[in-house]
Amino acid sequence: QAMIPGMVDNLPARLEDDPDDLAGWRMLARSWEMLGNPGAAAQAYTRAIALEPDHAETLLRAAITSAESGDTVAARAHFVRLRELIPPEADAHRMVSEAIARLDADSGER
Repeated sequence: QAMIPGMVDNLPARLEDDPDDLAGWRMLARSWEMLGNPGAAAQAYTRAIALEPDHAETLLRAAITSAESGDTVAARAHFVRLRELIPPEADAHRMVSEAIARLDADSGER
């Protein structure tokens, strides 16, 4: 188990050599999530979003990890983009809208 953080630490350097490795950025983000580092996970998800801006799951994970790391501005932006991709009649659209409303309420915006 002690080897896992070391392996994760090496992945960003590999990704800098191959910055278009979408699967690699997602893997790094999931790894940082599992290691309890939502800030690093959010950064890796943001890199993945730059490569595939309309991937719903990546947007959702980026929003959640951004919120967990205290970056509510980024979290809101990811949730807003995600909501644009979801049909308005879908339950997921309502849930994402509620998450945005909670972020707004927590930050004093309305």
